[in-house]
Amino acid sequence: MGVSMNAQSVIEVKHRHPLPVPVREETRQRIDGIMSKLVHDMRTPLTSILGFSTSLLRDDVSWTEDEKTEFLTLIVQEATHLAELLETLPHHVRYSINEFSA
Repeated sequence: MGVSMNAQSVIEVKHRHPLPVPVREETRQRIDGIMSKLVHDMRTPLTSILGFSTSLLRDDVSWTEDEKTEFLTLIVQEATHLAELLETLPHHVRYSINEFSA
């Protein structure tokens, strides 16, 4: 089970003391923006994976072998892209926190 921390608690732990309200708000907005971008970047390949795999499972469509191969290739490419995003996520979070505390 992981520890859930919001942007505010991450910032205050990093500084070991509460930040002034304007700084907290600006920092929270910046972290929220980064998180929104990361979620979007992850959602895009996931949507493709779900769409292509669902299409392949439809009973009312007869896909050719070439179409099946194309769909599966796209699924693998998108899954690889998603795995790469997840692999670099800790780096992006650490970088973002360091940028805010500079």
